[in-house]
Amino acid sequence: MNLNINAGNFTSELPLDVIPNILRNVSIRDFPAVALVCQKWKEILDDKSFQENLTEINGPRRWNEYTNGDVGEAPPLPKEFFKLMRKGDYMLTFIPEEVKIKTEDGMDIIVPIDSLKNIGELFAKTINGRQISFSKNSWSAALQEKRPPRKGYWVLISKNALGRSKNYDGQVKEAKDKGAKVSDLIDTVISLFMEYLRTGEKYFIWDPPQNGLRTWVRVNDQTQNLRLGLGFVASGLDVGRCTDDDTPDCLAFAPARKSIET
Repeated sequence: MNLNINAGNFTSELPLDVIPNILRNVSIRDFPAVALVCQKWKEILDDKSFQENLTEINGPRRWNEYTNGDVGEAPPLPKEFFKLMRKGDYMLTFIPEEVKIKTEDGMDIIVPIDSLKNIGELFAKTINGRQISFSKNSWSAALQEKRPPRKGYWVLISKNALGRSKNYDGQVKEAKDKGAKVSDLIDTVISLFMEYLRTGEKYFIWDPPQNGLRTWVRVNDQTQNLRLGLGFVASGLDVGRCTDDDTPDCLAFAPARKSIET
């Protein structure tokens, strides 16, 4: 789409109800530039209900589509996320505190987003012909462990793994140098699951190697004092243990930014 738009007569002559339909065809990477066209376009781009319907965002609407659950209202998207997405490939995902599922008899079940077990059960169904789950060899203790749920927030995680052949401290430093952090376990898992259901693409593949390269992503979280890592294998997303000192060339990290400080 050509963004060299003359804002004069073009914007003033367009019916207001047509503008959102036009802007939905604009990549969110281009939002900072498009917001400069005029004040009305900026207001539409900043509107939460408009943002929720964008195809590139894994927000509450997609949670309902994939899990048939209600995650409540998401906070506004940080404007700096749009600018970052212009520089690279990212997964932009809403991480809720809990999901409300309505049973067939009309009862509400609250599922806290506090364990991989709960997340796996929420996504354990076929969506658009796709099915996502954990591998049969995933570390059971890591799947079962409960972690403190947080009030809903947005997370932006790079699709490109960095910091290969570095230990955990080296990866933390590289992330900090980029204004980011090493991604958290639950954020990474949910982002990978939702991105796969949305696009059919898998990121961070361990086996079979992709283009001859294996990728195992180390995350911040630990189970039984062991750092955790993950990567896709043929049977699903594999979650296992590694150590802070491991430095194989397949062990990377995913830079992440959140809409809240943690």
